[in-house]
Amino acid sequence: MENNYVEKTAIIVLACWDYESLEIALYMHSRFMSENYKIFILMNGWESYDCERTLMVAERYERLYPNNFKVIGPYGAQRAYYGIKDLINSKELENYEYVCKMDDDVFPLTKNWLEKLLDCYNDSYNKYKDNLAYVSSLVNNNPFGFKRIIKNMDLEEEYHKLYARNYFAKKYYSDREYNADNLSYDIKNNMETFLVNKKDEIKDTVFASPIEFAYIARWIHIKTTLQYDKYIASCNTNKYYEADNTQQFSINCILFKKNFWNDIEDKSLKDKWKAHDEFYCFDYSRKNNKKIIVSEIPMVHLSFLVQREENRDLFKVIKTYYEKLFPDVFPISTCQDEKYDLENRLRYIERKVSTCDKLLPVIRNAINLILWWIPGRKKRDDIRKKIGIW
Repeated sequence: MENNYVEKTAIIVLACWDYESLEIALYMHSRFMSENYKIFILMNGWESYDCERTLMVAERYERLYPNNFKVIGPYGAQRAYYGIKDLINSKELENYEYVCKMDDDVFPLTKNWLEKLLDCYNDSYNKYKDNLAYVSSLVNNNPFGFKRIIKNMDLEEEYHKLYARNYFAKKYYSDREYNADNLSYDIKNNMETFLVNKKDEIKDTVFASPIEFAYIARWIHIKTTLQYDKYIASCNTNKYYEADNTQQFSINCILFKKNFWNDIEDKSLKDKWKAHDEFYCFDYSRKNNKKIIVSEIPMVHLSFLVQREENRDLFKVIKTYYEKLFPDVFPISTCQDEKYDLENRLRYIERKVSTCDKLLPVIRNAINLILWWIPGRKKRDDIRKKIGIW
C-alpha cells in the first residue's frame, strides 16, 4: 500500500503497568519501524510504582525517537475501551483514518509490517466493503495464531505427543447472548457452563484454546520467539485467513477504520467500568456478521495474565536474545539490576507513606471542622473515637 496510507494510520500501544513487557515491545518497534510510522503510547494506568515505571519507559522512547513515538495521558481512571476512544476522537488523531491497536506486550518481527497489514485491510475491504470489521496479524501466543503456526512449522505432532491433554475450558458459542452488565453469556439456565476440550483437537478461540496454559505458551515461545529465522520463514504475508466471527477473537493487534471503535460501544451498559474492548469487538462483529481477516504477518505476544508469573523468567531470556540479534547502543532495560529495581520500589513506597503522614494532620483538622457543627460535645467525642481521630 502507498506511503500516504501509512501516514494516515495511527499505531496505538495500550500501556498500563507492565513495564517489563513494554521495554521489550518498544525496543522491537524501534527496530522495525519506518520513518513515517507514528506510535502513540496510551498510558492507561495510575498511582502505582509499576505504572510510573511504565510511563518512564514510554517517555524514554519518546525522547529517543521524537518523530515516531508520542506519549498520551494518562487520561485518568477508566476502562481501556474509553481511553482508546478518547484518543481516537481527540484532535491528536483527527488527521488519521486508520488505527492499529496493539497491546503493550506485542511486537513485530519484520520490516514493513504495517504496510503489509494495510495491504490486508485494503484487499479485504475491496472484497467485503463495509462488512469488514478489522484485520489482524499472526501472533504466536494467541488462540488463533497458535493453531496456524504449529501447523505451518510442522509442530503438530510434537504438540500432540508431548503437550496436549484434556482440560476444562469455558464454553462460549454463538447460541448465547452476551450480557455486558453481567460480563457473562446467558443461556437457558443463566449459568456459566464448561466443557472438556479433548487433547486431540485444538480450539482457536479465547477461553477454549490450550494456549492459555503457561507451559504451552513457554513451548511456543521457545519454538518461535527464540527461533527468529524459523518463525519468519514459516509465514507467508500474502496468505489470509478468515476468523470465525461467532467466536471471541483475541485482539492483541488489530487494524481498523477509526469509526469502528465508536460503533462497537454498548451504549446500554449501565456500569462503564464493565466495558471491555475485546468483548465489544466480538459482540459487534458477531451480531452484525462482520468479517475478521488475519494476515500471516509474524508477531510475538509475551504473555496473557494467566501465564505471566509462571513464564516471567522468559522475559530476561527474550531480552538477551533480541539485544544480540538486533543490537543498539542502548540496552532494552533501563534498570538491569533486579536489586536496584527493588530498591527503587522501596523508595517509592517510602515517598507514598511520607506523603500520607503529612496529610494526616490536614485530614484530622478537616474532620474536626465538620464535627464542630454536630451539637453536643459528648456526641462529637464518641464519633471521634469511632473513626480513630482523637
